Amino acid sequence: MEPMPKVGTRIRFRLYIGREVEGVIYAIVKTIDGVRYRVKYGSNLATIKPEQIIQPEKSDAPTNVEF
Repeated sequence: MEPMPKVGTRIRFRLYIGREVEGVIYAIVKTIDGVRYRVKYGSNLATIKPEQIIQPEKSDAPTNVEF
């Protein structure tokens, strides 16, 4: 299970219309339907589900490292 992001964390997420944007978590709201995040992006606010957060891909180890 991945750790929950905290207030103030910068994230990349997908809006309901499908557009991907970056924003900052403004609040975490617990509802009967589960956790929702209030995210500020630009001058807008959105309420998103955790599934809408796009996690950055983990890069492979660099190939030019010598031991």
